[in-house]
Parts: sequence; structure tokens; C-alpha cells
Amino acid sequence: MNEEFSEFLNKFLIVLKKQFGITSKSLANVLDISPNTLTNWKKSSNNINRKLLQRFLSYIDQFYKTNSKTIDSDISLKKIINQLYIETYKLCNKELSTHKLRKINEEKLLDTRRKYFKINFNKLICFIKQVANLYEVDYDTDKSDFLKLQGYQKKELYDNLISLKLISRNVHGYLSVQKELAKILDVSEAQVSRWKNGLDYPSNENLLKLAFFCNKSSEVAFSLFELNNDDIASMFIKSPYYAMRIEEFEREYFDCLKLVISQTIGKEIFSNLVREKNYLLAYEDEDTEIVKKLLFRDCIILLKESFDILNLKISFENWLIEQTAFGTDFFYINIVEPFKLDTNDDFYKYAEKIDDGFKFLRNYLSYNQSFYLLREYVLTDYSILNMAVHVLKILHDNNQDFSEWYHKESEVYADNNYIREGCRNLCASLTSRKKIGGINYFEAFFEQFWKLILYKNIAVNTDIWPVDSIFPNDGVGILYQIEINYKLVASIISNQSKEKNNINIANFQIYNNLQYLEYGKELFEEILFSDSSIEYKKKFDESGGEFDIVKDLEKKYQKVLDFQTSWT
Repeated sequence: MNEEFSEFLNKFLIVLKKQFGITSKSLANVLDISPNTLTNWKKSSNNINRKLLQRFLSYIDQFYKTNSKTIDSDISLKKIINQLYIETYKLCNKELSTHKLRKINEEKLLDTRRKYFKINFNKLICFIKQVANLYEVDYDTDKSDFLKLQGYQKKELYDNLISLKLISRNVHGYLSVQKELAKILDVSEAQVSRWKNGLDYPSNENLLKLAFFCNKSSEVAFSLFELNNDDIASMFIKSPYYAMRIEEFEREYFDCLKLVISQTIGKEIFSNLVREKNYLLAYEDEDTEIVKKLLFRDCIILLKESFDILNLKISFENWLIEQTAFGTDFFYINIVEPFKLDTNDDFYKYAEKIDDGFKFLRNYLSYNQSFYLLREYVLTDYSILNMAVHVLKILHDNNQDFSEWYHKESEVYADNNYIREGCRNLCASLTSRKKIGGINYFEAFFEQFWKLILYKNIAVNTDIWPVDSIFPNDGVGILYQIEINYKLVASIISNQSKEKNNINIANFQIYNNLQYLEYGKELFEEILFSDSSIEYKKKFDESGGEFDIVKDLEKKYQKVLDFQTSWT
């Protein structure tokens, strides 16, 4: 409803009663509506009901015709009735347009779902047929390029489709995917055929069956967008889900370890232990030196590629020297802040400038956007030029030739397959530091520890995270470092657990956290040291190829569920 309608309705009801002797109850009877509905209209607190409003609109029209002489002679009354008629009419049409729009949107959504369902259902059938054809040659090898899945996950896909009898052949030698699908979904083959040809859209019940069959939580998973082969393959493997839930527990327990150490011995004492025993793999400024070099490189290349657009006769090096006067007092007078990279915030500041600059450059070259942003925020930006001055100074002090340095640093950009990693992302891998500078050893240790845990099952990626070149590049080295890091943490927790009964009742949270760590210790250690690619390979080799990673992950996942249930 709206306030204008309610305002003029109230005035109309007062006039009806005073001048015509018609009460609200009498009006409700005439309109065949409940008195409560009329009361809600007066309060503007009822949803729009077009049928009832149309009934009221007809009443107003008839009332005016019956009492036109009286109404026309009273300007105030005429205004009330006219305005009430207008507001009622507006509400009727608003409801009509809303209803029509809702109906149109529902029809469009259903058409979209029908369209994508047909596409995806056909893709599902084609995918299963293709996988069936590959089974014999691809199960124990990685010869096919059709599936991106490799190793145990590829075998898991095949095994699951075999258990569903979707990649078996019948006695006549042709694939019977539709027949088996019909059995699984408990529908007729004719129904499957109608879905495949887009003649039918499944009922909600059958959509739920299909979602359950494909391990999807949504009954419209097949109807929202077009799926690719990787999407379909992921529906028939469960190991990623097991691994995700296992890692969630690992992170939860890890966070509790970190919290308890900060609650008990404190961050400062722990930081001193880390610093004195050299637990950090990187030396003091190793990470900043790596990122700094990459920022310098990207800054100069950004300026060079922007400079090339100007098509000037002067060389880039000479232009750069002219723009900055090679760090003379004239240049520095115009700079708001001196160049510094002392804290992580300093790095992020310049990283954002460079990333934004590359965005403006791309938009100009690829989307014909204005050159203004490139000129203002790259070619004449004091922060960008200030960093460039610093680069020139370093090269000058080290007797390095600028052209040679630039040629070497820009070689990677010549590769058409090269994708520049955002400078912000590079900065995200920097070791935690205090605001005034210096490593925050407490945070740095746990950042390192967690990265080591993540690298148990994936290769160290120095393309995306150049700073991670400090980590061992093999599984044995990673596990060894995990063991060193964990021993430090575990020894502290062990000592605190012995004293937990002496903890003041006011520190119940600490007591409870220590209980949690004690209770989950065995499970955490099992996952920490056995859930790794190198351990899985070792077990596989020792078992003569009989070890099943998926079953092992499922067991660990079940243990996590049991622990979480019992702890709760």
C-alpha cells in the first residue's frame, strides 16, 4: 500500500459516516471484504490485493455516479474522492504490472533452465560415452588429453562410473548410457530420451534425483549455466571434498595451537625462541629483496611501454633522466614523500600504483580508453617516477648499464604466454612485519608453518610466489621442516597441558583450548605427517600399487567427522 491511498481513504470514510451514514463495517459488507482488511488499508499495512482494490475502485465509481450532485457541490469532498480514485487506480495498475513482470521473469527463468538443462544433459551423456571409450587405454596411463584429471583422481572417476554401471557395455557391443541413467534415476528410457531432446523439463523430484546422482547440493545444478567436461568430471569424484574437510580440521587445530601459545607463554617469548634458534627459513630481508626487484622491474617496464605510445624521438632512458633530472633537488622538491620501502605498507602502496598503471595501459591499448589516466597516473606520477629514480641510482652506483639491465629484465615479457603476476599478490607473500619495521617473528613463524603444511601436497610455486623459493623443492625437505616447526610448538603445548589443572577458573577458555588440543593431538599428527604426496607415493610403492589414496582420504575424513561430533 502507500501513504497517499491510506490518507484519502481515512478522509473518505469520515465523510461517508458523517454525510452519508455509511459506517466502515457497512462498507466492508458491501465490498464483501473483512473489516480487518479495511482497517489494514487505513493503516497502509496490507499487501496489495488487486481483486479487492478493483472491487473498491468500482464502488468509488458507482458512489460518484449515484451522488454526483452532492459531490460536485462540495469542492473538498470532490477532491477527496478524485484523489482516492487516482491512488486506488495507481495501486491496481502497480499490482498488475508487478504481477506481469513476475510472470515474465518466471517464464524467462524457466526458458533459461530448459535451455541449459538440455545442453548439459546431452553433455553428460556424451561425456560418459567418451570416458567409456577411453577406459581400456587410459585407466592405467595418462595418454588421453580428454580428462584434465590425473593419477588417482582419474582412476577414482573411472571407478565411480563403473560402480554406477555407466561405462560398461551390454552384450550387443554398444553403450547403454541412457538405459542405465533411466535405472539410476528411476524413470523410463523414453523419459530420458525426452529430456535429451528438450521435449520435457524434469519435475522437482527428478531434479533432486539428478542432483543426488551428481553429488550436487542444488536441484538446479544442471540448469543454471553451461557446464564443461571438467565440471562434469568433478561431479563423480569425492576426494577433493574429503581433502577440503581434512584441511579445514587441520587449519582449525593449527589456529588453536597458535592461539594457546599467545594465551600462555605469550607472543614475545615465543618470538625470541624463533629468532634465537633461527626457525625462519628466510634471512632477515630476503623476501623484501625478492619482491623489491620485481617491483623495480615492473615499474620501469610500465613506464617504458607507456612512453612508447608517445612516439617521441628521444630514447626512453634519456626521457626518464630528463623527467626525473636523475634525482636532482629540482625533482625531489616536487615530491610529497621521499622514496622508502621499509614496511609492508610501503610495498603495497607502490604495488597498487604499478598494478593500476598496467590496468590503465591495458584499457588504453585494448579498449581505446582515454590516455588521460595513463598520463596522469603513470608518466607524470611522482610515486612511479620516484621509484624509477631509485632504480637509476642503484644501477649507477653498481656501474650497471641501463640498456643491458632493461633488456635482461624485460625478456620475460617477450614470451606471449607470460602473464604478469599482480604486484599486490607479490606483496601478499611478504613476511609479517611490525608497523615500525622489523620482522614480526610470531606471525612470520606461523605463516611459514602453514605454508609448509600446504606444500605437503602441491609443488612450491615460485612463479606466483617468488618469495617461496626459500622453501625446499621436494616433499622430503618439506616434511622435515614441518617436523622441526611442529616440535617447537608441540613441546610448548605439552608443558602447558601439564599445568592446565592449575589454571585459574577465570581462564576457562585457555583450559578448554588445551583440552581440545590434547583430544585432537593424535588425529592432527596423523594428518600432519601422513596426508602428503610423498607419503602417499611411498605407501603406493610399498604396496605394489595396491594402496588406494581415495579410500585413505575417506578414512581420514571419517575420523575428522567422528572427532568433531564427539568433541561437540
